[in-house]
Amino acid sequence: MNLTTTIKKNFLSIVFITFVLTELISKIQFFSIGEYFIGTKIIKSFFFLLMVFELIKSSKLFTIGISILSLFFFVGQFSINSGLNYQILITFSKHLFLITLIIHLVKISIHNNLKVLHNIYEVIILLNSLLIIISYLFEINLFETYKGSRFGYSGFFINSTTASYATILTIGYFLNKYKKTIFKQPIFYILLICSAIIGTKVIYLTLFIVLVICSYMFFKKRTFVVFTAIVLILAFSSLYYTFFVNTIFNDIRKEHSLLSSLTSFRYNLLINDTLPYIKENWNFKNYLFGGISNFKLRSEFGFVDVFLLLGFFGGMLFNYLIYLPIRNFKTNNFLTYTLAYLIFIFFLSGNFTNYATAHIYLVIFLTTFNIKNKLPKITIFNTTIDNLSMQETLQKVKQAISNKAQLHHVVVNAGKVVAMQDDKELRESVNSCDIINADGQAVVWASKLLGKPLKERVAGIDLMENLVKLAAQNNYKIYLLGAKEDVVSKVVDLYKNKYSKNLIAGYRNGYFSKEEEQTIAQDIANSGAQLLFVAISSPKKENFLYQQRTTLKSLNFIMGVGGSFDVIAGKTKRAPVWMQKSGLEWFYRFMQEPKRMWKRYLIGNTKFIFLTIKQFFKN
Repeated sequence: MNLTTTIKKNFLSIVFITFVLTELISKIQFFSIGEYFIGTKIIKSFFFLLMVFELIKSSKLFTIGISILSLFFFVGQFSINSGLNYQILITFSKHLFLITLIIHLVKISIHNNLKVLHNIYEVIILLNSLLIIISYLFEINLFETYKGSRFGYSGFFINSTTASYATILTIGYFLNKYKKTIFKQPIFYILLICSAIIGTKVIYLTLFIVLVICSYMFFKKRTFVVFTAIVLILAFSSLYYTFFVNTIFNDIRKEHSLLSSLTSFRYNLLINDTLPYIKENWNFKNYLFGGISNFKLRSEFGFVDVFLLLGFFGGMLFNYLIYLPIRNFKTNNFLTYTLAYLIFIFFLSGNFTNYATAHIYLVIFLTTFNIKNKLPKITIFNTTIDNLSMQETLQKVKQAISNKAQLHHVVVNAGKVVAMQDDKELRESVNSCDIINADGQAVVWASKLLGKPLKERVAGIDLMENLVKLAAQNNYKIYLLGAKEDVVSKVVDLYKNKYSKNLIAGYRNGYFSKEEEQTIAQDIANSGAQLLFVAISSPKKENFLYQQRTTLKSLNFIMGVGGSFDVIAGKTKRAPVWMQKSGLEWFYRFMQEPKRMWKRYLIGNTKFIFLTIKQFFKN
């Protein structure tokens, strides 16, 4: 693996570590000389531009989206008297950074190694938590949350805002990653202790909400939830009384209002600064596209300030561009509750979009959710074929194994497509699979003729060889089922010699009765294999895998490979590469065994041609 590939695979980890280090340096410098480290902005800008250029090259939707959003922004800014200034431009770039980072996450989560990111993240969070506790015990002023007399220690978090968002999102990260085993994780208890020491209202509110959500997630008994909620409300009320009555917030509450105290004067900013500015300076264009001359006029309510900067159209587009990638994550009750709560917090607390480091924590939180298995597909010949290249297919398999999910794979060629038209059981078996690749070049040509072009042929034997190599590199185990005993045993010996004896979890020949299928499937499931390759002829292969799918649910990848074992063992020869690329591999196979193959290829291929012509005129 070269350096460029390594960087791409661990890009989020590099960004996260860099942001943490620059923030720590900046905090130390601010404590020493009263100025933030200028390199922080430069480094963040570098990563932002790097992601923008990468996404512009690979995503037309991203390019169009940020282009339109930028147009709205500039129209709004040039519609106010003061025009554009550096501070507002930086603010807008931070909004783009959030969009860019989330879209980039979805793009790389499909195939990148997030385990490394999670390990690094948890180590850094643990170190910072210990730093917070030590700072509290020994009153180390450098790591305080606030300057002045207000209580709180935040470790290397540069300010109270970043500390609040990072802590909230980290709590969500641990809850969603570990779910019901969360109470067995010592770091979670350390994090809860630190949450109390950091000393921000929003974290205390989060702890309250989290306890209620946990009650629902873990117990799912309404009476218990109601009882828990009542107890927690009383506890929270006591905390509120202690926190507000004996602190500076009590003075704010008496002099201004409870709302001013709860929102830390944000309500006052909205009423006294933001709304009067809008009334005095905005025209019709600004209501559509936004515009602000002085960043200090914002209300610090996040939802309001997005529309202040971008107007109605820009604000709606900004939220839509955030929603687009997030909708790719598989939802569950916890995700729904957490995202709803985060939206509420970002609306209440504000400033989230103005802190790029906080965006990193949001993205890491989102990595604990799986991406929906949205594969590009085309529908022809009563089946849906995944429009994937060989490399994309390999990445999908690798992701399934990493996530301990299961992918059931099948390939289709001209002969199988013809058989599926009349064989209902075979059609159901094939269409139930998670990935369907086009093995035959004839299917690829037909897809182009029918106006639904497939990227390329993904030959089953090539995919198998690539996956066996992948298994050997990652210490996965494989099971080989099919062919004659001497053939499959020879394949086993070849792989053991080429890779490792530990690669093979088990093997068996492909000659067995219907009554033996359940026992064989159970043996495979008990073997400890992650990948299963089945070299049995169609439709027996597809029907066996479909009928035994429940028994084989522990495996991560299941694939039918036809006559591949015979080729690998050297019993039959594969066509030269030029014939493979020219779509003549079937003819080479026919020449090897004309008596056995003439009906399959000559009659089958003729039927496939007529089927293609029929669908062409039907379309």
